[in-house]
Amino acid sequence: YPMSTIPWAGAQAFAEWLGGRLPTEAEWEFACRGGNQSQNYLYSGSNDIVEVAMLHSYNNYLVASKKQNELGIYDMSGGLMEWCHDFYDENYYQISPEFNPQGPVQPSTPENTFYVKRGNTLDMNAEGCRYFSRDYEGIDFSITTTAYLTGFRAIRPL
Repeated sequence: YPMSTIPWAGAQAFAEWLGGRLPTEAEWEFACRGGNQSQNYLYSGSNDIVEVAMLHSYNNYLVASKKQNELGIYDMSGGLMEWCHDFYDENYYQISPEFNPQGPVQPSTPENTFYVKRGNTLDMNAEGCRYFSRDYEGIDFSITTTAYLTGFRAIRPL
C-alpha cells in the first residue's frame, strides 16, 4: 500500500537517508511520460485512466496493481500527489532552460515557500491526473492535513 500524508521535509529526509533525493519536477514529468520511450499518452502509460490509476480509492489499493508505463514505473497518474524537489513558481517555465530545468533556486519570497507536487490524487477526476497537471503546497515540518494524499518517490544514483 502507498504511504501518504508525508510532509515535504519528511520526504526529503527519507530520500536522503536512502542515499538519494527527491526528483526535480522535470525529472518527475520525464519519468511519468515514459522517458525516451514515450508513446505520448495523456496519463502515465495509457490514454485510458482506468488502465493506470486507482481513482477514488483513498489509499486502499496495492502499489503496482495497474498497468506500468513505458519505463516500467507504476502509479504515477491518479495514485497520490508526489513531492518534487523544486520550489513552486507559476512562471518558472517561461524563463527556464529548455533541457532539464532544475527549478527555481529559491522561493519567490520567504513567506511564500511552496514546493511542487505532481501526479494528482486518488480522489481527482481523470482530467486532473494527466501527466502535465501540477500543484503546490506550502512547506510544513509536521505531519498535518497539508500533506493529505501526498507521498513521494526517491531517486538514487545507479
